[in-house]
Amino acid sequence: MKNLSDDKLFVAQQDGTALAVVVGKGSFRMGTSLKQFGMQAIESNCSRIIINLATCSTIDSTFMGIVARLTTRIRQRGRGTLVLINLNIHTRKQLQSLGLHDLLEHYSREETPGILEVLFRGFDQLAQADANEESGPKRTETMIEAHQVLVDLDPANIPKFRDVLAYLRDDLERRSGE
Repeated sequence: MKNLSDDKLFVAQQDGTALAVVVGKGSFRMGTSLKQFGMQAIESNCSRIIINLATCSTIDSTFMGIVARLTTRIRQRGRGTLVLINLNIHTRKQLQSLGLHDLLEHYSREETPGILEVLFRGFDQLAQADANEESGPKRTETMIEAHQVLVDLDPANIPKFRDVLAYLRDDLERRSGE
């Protein structure tokens, strides 16, 4: 059985480009770290955020919602792009199932342009984000935001996440009352 600590997010920023590498599962466990890294990259005027999924087996709805949020934020600023590279068949289907395949630039392993791969070799060091240490209200808030973005972007997602959003909001309210 796989240890949850095997799921990791590595990040770096250099010369106007932000890179992230997902190892294991791209999930809610790294949602807050990915969101913070992406927002910081956008605020630092990075022109590209590239997320490499070559070593990622699956992505969940929270992860996809964070990616969608970052993409919409980049568009609101009027400059830059977010790109997912090295998607496997499963991660590509997950992206399509939530209507995100037309929202952002993405490439399967076979389609990823060589120049995007080269960028990862040019970075001296990718630092591990504290993806597995997130918990509590901050994680729940990130999960709510991610799922709300998915619902806002595609009304077909409303029935998929109505109960999830209700549960998460109730959980957050219970925690804030403690």
